[in-house]
Amino acid sequence: MNISGTFGQMNEIIKSIFANQHGYATSGDITKSGIHKSVIKKLEEAQLIHKVRRGLYRWNELADGSETMIEVCKLVPSGVLCLFSAWHYYELSTYIPHEHHVAINKNEKVRLPSYPPIKLYFRDKTNYELGITDSDGIRIYNLEKSICDLIKYREKIGMDTVSEVLKNYLHRTDKNLDRLFKYASVMRIERILNEYLLILL
Repeated sequence: MNISGTFGQMNEIIKSIFANQHGYATSGDITKSGIHKSVIKKLEEAQLIHKVRRGLYRWNELADGSETMIEVCKLVPSGVLCLFSAWHYYELSTYIPHEHHVAINKNEKVRLPSYPPIKLYFRDKTNYELGITDSDGIRIYNLEKSICDLIKYREKIGMDTVSEVLKNYLHRTDKNLDRLFKYASVMRIERILNEYLLILL
């Protein structure tokens, strides 16, 4: 569908709004720029944008391989991608999770959509806040926190995954062992981490 004239000009303005927010925008982001919300419907009809949920849209042309992860972060703004989702993101594991693993503060109340599938992990304030980073619009735990989670929850994860992820981490040139042990100390898993590293190093 071709869009021309005034609508075409608004199209470019709206596209810039999406581009500045990693391909996502709310109806409020658009209307506060002086554009009537009826234009949003026209963009949907033109298949330029996709409705993620009520009031949240994705610009299709700007979507990339991380689009679903960004959607999850938009749907759960206080959430942090963790465990299997983080290991997959950092290419530490060949396992592709069938749901998104998201950590939130244990006092948080979240209403999840039916799609995409999201599994929540309720954590205390210290564990939740430690190691949060933002990677191109994706709230996720950094490498070292992701490894500490691996050790902390090792009994629920399984030794095959623990071994694979830890070995891949140790081969990375961007690993930070000082930070790893600092986090391990905060999470009280330093001794156990040492035991695993002695086996693998």
